[in-house]
Amino acid sequence: MTHTCIIDFDPMKKLSWNFSVRSVVGFTIKALVVLLALVVILGFAEVNNAIHPPRIIPPGNTLRKYKVPYESINLYTEDGIRLSAWYTPPKNGVVILLAHGYGDNRPEWVYEMLAKKDYGVLAWDARAHGESDGTVSTIGYLEVLDVKAALDFALAQPGVQHVGAETGINLDAVSPLDDISKISPRPVYIVHSTADIVAPPDAGEKLFNAAHEPRFFWLEKNAPHLAIYLDNPRRYQRRLVGFFDEWLLGK
Repeated sequence: MTHTCIIDFDPMKKLSWNFSVRSVVGFTIKALVVLLALVVILGFAEVNNAIHPPRIIPPGNTLRKYKVPYESINLYTEDGIRLSAWYTPPKNGVVILLAHGYGDNRPEWVYEMLAKKDYGVLAWDARAHGESDGTVSTIGYLEVLDVKAALDFALAQPGVQHVGAETGINLDAVSPLDDISKISPRPVYIVHSTADIVAPPDAGEKLFNAAHEPRFFWLEKNAPHLAIYLDNPRRYQRRLVGFFDEWLLGK
């Protein structure tokens, strides 16, 4: 018996199938290219936003409201950046440097609190912040030169015997864990809240554990970032001013 197998071959169907495959592959490649470009663009935008923080101009309303005398000055860093600053001379021989955090500005409420207790105060806008020059924030790397410029200025002022500092620290920006132990034998007071969504919840504890004596730790539970003062101004003043009084004035 003879079996006959008939194959129906249509070259147009094969051509149509090949065209469909090429179309799908071409579309997939184009989609991947577009997706990759989008990732690159978004990544660039994120980095660009990070190195160009919003400029918040300090109004000075709190200082004027409570009649705190101050002068507007310019500080100059070693790499030639002009920093806009306020300075109030001390009545007790001690100047406190106020360094704000990333994307923030001069903390007027702390400035007023310290000045009212006869401390000298020096607060400035970090580079690429507020009214200061500079187009790029290095998120801590070159900002150490800003602090050095403030310290050099304070030490050069008449009647200044001691200098302290109050600053905001972001553990993702710089590496304070590597350097905080070098502050010893000078004291350090770490203030943090577990409700802080900017700094990690364990940031304060990590800094405290890395610091050497004398070291102190105040941990709040319900205050948002930089809001411990607002939560209880009298308590904040009592603890912070008390720390400076003890370690800088010997009270």
